[in-house]
Amino acid sequence: MHRPFFLALLSFACGLPLAAEPMDYRQEYVNCLALAKQDASTAYEHAVGWQGMGGGDAAKHCQAVALMYLGKHDEAAYRLEALAMSTMLPAPKRAEMLAQAAQAQLMLDNLSQANADLTAALKLDARNPDIYIDRAVVMFAAGDYGGAVKDLDAAILLSPKKAEPYALRAAAKRFQDMVDPALADAEQAVSLSGGKYPEALLERGILRRLKGNKAGARQDWLAILSINPDGETADNARRNLELMDVKGAEK
Repeated sequence: MHRPFFLALLSFACGLPLAAEPMDYRQEYVNCLALAKQDASTAYEHAVGWQGMGGGDAAKHCQAVALMYLGKHDEAAYRLEALAMSTMLPAPKRAEMLAQAAQAQLMLDNLSQANADLTAALKLDARNPDIYIDRAVVMFAAGDYGGAVKDLDAAILLSPKKAEPYALRAAAKRFQDMVDPALADAEQAVSLSGGKYPEALLERGILRRLKGNKAGARQDWLAILSINPDGETADNARRNLELMDVKGAEK
């Protein structure tokens, strides 16, 4: 299941309790998490040293995030789940840790545990649209398209100008043969993103083809290649173009 926006959760700058914490401590936290994205091995080693100097839960969190980027999803999930339960950080930050743990579980194809982590996260931060989106992705991967739609409905209510949940809801509706409502969602996702969101264009192209609008589908898929010719979404666009051309040639 492709979802690049899900991994972005790993880069959040998790805040610390205010007032008592020195500014350099907070900045060290931010810097360590940023380094984890760029050089996970160095970030992990740095976080281990920082923990030895009193970095506490912030250092532990950075270690877990670095492990995620190193592909050690099992260990990362274990650490993030444990830290979310033991830390004294505010509830929304604990929820974000659980969402990160869910991403690791998803990468391991542990869909049940990923769902459990996200359900626990929502109990801590019920007004975070990203967590609803994350759980919808897990439900989609499990084939629960109706459940995915419900969570995406909630995400859209909380963040109606966000393109991502509309694109995902379009896909979930398409898998339930709800082509017209799906196309309406895809149109909204493209509109909200100014036509620059490849995943929304891919979905709208698929739905346009299903509706017999091959010219519109081709336009959407070619637009993806002009925005970003690399990556999985571009590969899917090329594959759809090839399939459409082959079927057209056979007639």
